[in-house]
Amino acid sequence: VRRLPCCNANALSVAISKSHVAVGGADALCTIFDSTSLRPVASIGRLEWPVRVLQFSSDGQLLAAAGEDRVIDIADPETGDAVHRIAVPGAVAAVAWHPRESRLAYAVDEVDRNGRPDGRLRICEWKP
Repeated sequence: VRRLPCCNANALSVAISKSHVAVGGADALCTIFDSTSLRPVASIGRLEWPVRVLQFSSDGQLLAAAGEDRVIDIADPETGDAVHRIAVPGAVAAVAWHPRESRLAYAVDEVDRNGRPDGRLRICEWKP
């Protein structure tokens, strides 16, 4: 077992692609490592709340990071640069990429006007 120096707080989420490992922490940071050398290559520091959800696209070219920020941050894992941001109505509970297209499905914790749970699966599609 190898420990990676990734966060200044507890690690809460992890995602693995063929070329990268991403770790999200309670300190709102996401650190991206090369999967072979396990050396850090980039970081994402645009979120303000703990990074609880991470997912690489099927081709490994994009990384979705989210938590309670009411936004999903889509980044280039080589640089950590922002590629796209998706505004959401609540904390993100899960994300999943389409296997061949630029589509991201996500589930959000939300309530209706009467305070009843109203979380629905949503799908975002865009042209890169």
